[in-house]
Amino acid sequence: MIQDYYSGVERIFKRIAAEIDERLPKGENWHKSLLDQMKIEVPGVRPRVISKTTYSKLDDLRSFRHRVGNIYGFNLIPERVLAHLLALPELDVSFRNDVRTFLQEMKSIVKDRIVKEKLDNIGKPELTF
Repeated sequence: MIQDYYSGVERIFKRIAAEIDERLPKGENWHKSLLDQMKIEVPGVRPRVISKTTYSKLDDLRSFRHRVGNIYGFNLIPERVLAHLLALPELDVSFRNDVRTFLQEMKSIVKDRIVKEKLDNIGKPELTF
């Protein structure tokens, strides 16, 4: 469940990176680089996707997922697993709020671009063939 949650978040981030940023991280540390990419604004392209608080929580979860993926289940510390599981609802609220804010800001950016484009084209002759 914990791994699945982070994988879902990462799919959202990959889509933003590929379709909006047009830059999907590569290499051995691409998971960390992708998360880092989402905490920063890309000037002229998009606002930050997540807050510093959400970033910190997701980075901890990413690190945990990496450890789980590279060790056997019997080596897991039950208290650590439980702590991540109990923190998940709060993280989810934070993540959803950040994404909602991101989408609202993107909507405004796109709207502003459309209006600017229309204003720039006022008085220009239309090309018809």
